[in-house]
Amino acid sequence: MKVFVKIAVVVVVLAGAVLASCTSECYQSKRSLLGVTFLDSLTMKPLTVQRLTVKGVGSDSILYNNVNVNTVFLPMHLTADLTEYEFTILPPTEDQVVISFILSVKHNVRPFFVSKECGCVASYEIRDMSYTPNVFIKKAEIYNPSVLNVEGDVHIKIYSY
Repeated sequence: MKVFVKIAVVVVVLAGAVLASCTSECYQSKRSLLGVTFLDSLTMKPLTVQRLTVKGVGSDSILYNNVNVNTVFLPMHLTADLTEYEFTILPPTEDQVVISFILSVKHNVRPFFVSKECGCVASYEIRDMSYTPNVFIKKAEIYNPSVLNVEGDVHIKIYSY
């Protein structure tokens, strides 16, 4: 009987090890995020925007809330060909004006197969970009139109006065 118990324990342990080794996990990012970076138009160096809030137009979710950053990474619509974001920059003092603008990005959505474990991920091709006129942006440009699931990629550059 003791031999049977020992064999049963060994079988259970080996079966557990085999099943654990067969689990498949996706270690790659499954999100393709739009990278928007801010630059000083005079020096062409990164500009840290103070007290920035970003949210999707038509959405209640706040993507960035009152942060100091020079680059933001934003999700794009999977089922539409236009994604819009509302940017709000709070002034350092109450006697200054709040800066707010809408960034509109027209794009194509293309799913691509990553792997058996990860499945499909959406990639995007930016067709056009525009923004509402404001006192913060001198110009903006599409830097890299292909939005893939590569962490840290920058796609739009915004040059500030």
